Amino acid sequence: MNYNAEQALHVLVLTLTFLPLSAYVADVCPTLVAPANGDIVQGDNEFGDNAVYSCNVGFTLTGVRIRTCLNGGQWSGETPTCEGKAIDIH
Repeated sequence: MNYNAEQALHVLVLTLTFLPLSAYVADVCPTLVAPANGDIVQGDNEFGDNAVYSCNVGFTLTGVRIRTCLNGGQWSGETPTCEGKAIDIH
């Protein structure tokens, strides 16, 4: 079936009108926990937001440094770890 632009818009409006409320709510990912001996900076945990991991001095990040909140409320990748040992800076 072929639609002109006006008909296609009408079909789109009707379709959106009958979508469940959950279809209009932004996906939110759970709050992440920083790895031992590290830190994490994350935004509002909404679709497209990034979480950036870092490690304390003397530790090296193993795994992904940046994870992204995906459609469906899940984070990309796995939680990284901070490997090494603390350095005494006194």
